[in-house]
Amino acid sequence: MLKEVFTLIDKDGDKQLSGDELKAWLEKVHLSLIEENVNQQWNFYQPEVQEVHSWESYDPEKRETISWEHYVKSTYPDDVLQAVNSTEEVKSEDPNFKSYLQMYKRAVKRWKAADKNGDNFLVKEEFTNFIHPEESDETKHILVEEAMEDMDSDGNKEVSLSEYVKHMSDVSQEEEKEDANFWQNQQSQFATYLDKDKDGVLNLEELNEWLVPNYDRHEAEAVRMIHDTDTNGDQALNHDEVFTNDEYFLNLIPAEFWRRYSDAGDTTTVPTNHQEL
Repeated sequence: MLKEVFTLIDKDGDKQLSGDELKAWLEKVHLSLIEENVNQQWNFYQPEVQEVHSWESYDPEKRETISWEHYVKSTYPDDVLQAVNSTEEVKSEDPNFKSYLQMYKRAVKRWKAADKNGDNFLVKEEFTNFIHPEESDETKHILVEEAMEDMDSDGNKEVSLSEYVKHMSDVSQEEEKEDANFWQNQQSQFATYLDKDKDGVLNLEELNEWLVPNYDRHEAEAVRMIHDTDTNGDQALNHDEVFTNDEYFLNLIPAEFWRRYSDAGDTTTVPTNHQEL
């Protein structure tokens, strides 16, 4: 698969992958994953055609939409809906009840941010921003606010080193934490790159710069790939440099390649780092 992908990335056919070629391909794979994920969820909720207004036109258009009422009824169990609509405390034996309540509260904020015309219906473009708020300047602040909620255990609107390390431990895989340098690397990452003003905590602005940076993330990833594997120093990657470090480049393989490979009878599945992308 990687050999085939190498050829597709190498647009000029010079047997080398330049930074621009890697950047363009990474962007293509990323957008493809977003589109596939949105399409799956959009179809699951079975959108209905409604007349909707936009800020650009006075005349309504007939568009496929998903209503807030339909979304919550299709997503959350009855006890959660009862709890959010009741003035009295609702108890549940479901061990996931509290998590569902938090998800619901976050969904409310995401929906309001994504619903540009405030009609309580989302067209597909708005639904994309609801599912992936990081993809739009209008909604990416939601992702940062959610990250603060996840890490800020004492509720002081700042993330300390201990809170950051605990969060990274919670979201990292066991094999990653078994690395002898894992804890030292997390502390170094916090102090060197994330805590810009060196006050020992991360504020919303620093979280924003970390999670939704202003620079081109695909270009940055392409630069990193070349920096880490370009053994001959020509600022491009040849066949040997890519295939010697083949596991390093698995995120260049699109999801449809993995499915095709699996359909052919191989038991290989999409690797974890591909799903994280």
